[in-house]
Amino acid sequence: MKNKQEIIQEFLDNAQESLIRIELTESYLQKKYAEEQHKHILDEMAKLAANKKETQDWISFMNDQSAK
Repeated sequence: MKNKQEIIQEFLDNAQESLIRIELTESYLQKKYAEEQHKHILDEMAKLAANKKETQDWISFMNDQSAK
């Protein structure tokens, strides 16, 4: 059975991986938007920004839990 620290580290690893995926997708969409300006690309970028913030908050929370 995993202990609390191992589970927290697993959550952190997954969240950090998600953050990297979000940042890569943002970069792609920014490049795509520069080439062709479509509203759906802006909508997708807004969703990614919200998801990125939530993921960063989650990482911060897990880091706090890890310190306990």
